[in-house]
Amino acid sequence: MRRLSSVAIGVVLVAGLFPQPSALAKDAYCGEMAKLAKALDKIDFGADPKAAAKDMKAGIKLIKASEGKAPPKVKSDLVLVRSALDKLASVLSKYSAKDVKDPKKAAAYIQALTAAADPKFEAASTRLEKFSTSCGIKSN
Repeated sequence: MRRLSSVAIGVVLVAGLFPQPSALAKDAYCGEMAKLAKALDKIDFGADPKAAAKDMKAGIKLIKASEGKAPPKVKSDLVLVRSALDKLASVLSKYSAKDVKDPKKAAAYIQALTAAADPKFEAASTRLEKFSTSCGIKSN
């Protein structure tokens, strides 16, 4: 569960993403990032993995829609985070709340999450979080 907590923290870090250079574009982009922060905030990893996957996929859609507007400085980080979240959502969607309560299935679940985790995810999330401060979005 410790690894799952690390992944969950990484997801929360993503919630505070990246502004645009011009004032008008920045306001629009920050608005999108505020929506993303709300979407990612809804994810509850401790309850039902399938429900978490569904909520995560909503966030992934928002990320994908904003990739073309991302500043060059963070665009590759955004793409990496989306890809990592997509892999994680795929794993989550294969397990139910009942599965994670069964010790054998829970062990397989944790192994699958660990295997799906991209080692570059945390660093990319941290860079995105730092860049997002100009949007006024803070991570929890």
